[in-house]
Amino acid sequence: PYEREHDTLAHTLDDRRGVLLSSSFEFPGRYTRLDMGFVDPPVVFTARDRRFTVEALNGRGRVLIPDIAEALGGLSTVELSDIGEDHVAGEVRQSDTRFPEEQRSRQPSIFSVLRALNDLFGSHEDEHLGFYGAFGYDLVFQFEPMRLRLPRPEDQRDLVLYLPDEILIVDHMRQHSAVHRYEFEVAGESTRGLPRATPPAPIARTPPSRCRLTAITARANMRASSERPRKPSSAAICSRSSAASCSRRAVRTRRARFSTACVRPTRRLMAR
Repeated sequence: PYEREHDTLAHTLDDRRGVLLSSSFEFPGRYTRLDMGFVDPPVVFTARDRRFTVEALNGRGRVLIPDIAEALGGLSTVELSDIGEDHVAGEVRQSDTRFPEEQRSRQPSIFSVLRALNDLFGSHEDEHLGFYGAFGYDLVFQFEPMRLRLPRPEDQRDLVLYLPDEILIVDHMRQHSAVHRYEFEVAGESTRGLPRATPPAPIARTPPSRCRLTAITARANMRASSERPRKPSSAAICSRSSAASCSRRAVRTRRARFSTACVRPTRRLMAR
């Protein structure tokens, strides 16, 4: 039955891992008017620079780790450094090959790992199962390497994606909702009957003062690096505008970069 279950899901994300995506606009091949979300995913894929980790978040995720390790181990551009019962860690090797402009996105990068994971779990019989989450601005350096001028926080992640095993789909126009549940089997071991719950992960809220300080530091570094006088940057300080607006304007400054701490989740687009 049709219910606004995604409202409950949004509040659940304050304390548990998951994603909520909401859209009221539809365009063929690009946007849909569906809301979709999930909590307690069994697997999380994180990356920073060219290093990555695929981690199981519960017993169901541990069933999938051997298959994931085998799939990633078959990539010639990936070197696995650590394989355990509940994780796979590695690094994407730098390539000496020069790629033409139209092929830059195909050079070895973290997205090579993501493509391999999508190939592993993708199916023509189901359009919903896949990896969902958040992508950071620093991913651009996978294709445009350059010397970084600003320090990055030790805990920064450039990418956080989850593989769900239960997805809520809500179509408000048709007033229809459905829950898709998935079971996996790897080498004779199945997830059937294993609990879906994962450990609590309360959201860490960033004080506005830290966001403001990061913005000021970025502007100061940009001015110091200029070789000739120019008009000061118009990037807004987080205390005067929304966090989302702050992060969007940061993209338009060539040297200034706001920390990911400035970006806060909202009820309309949420990844934990």
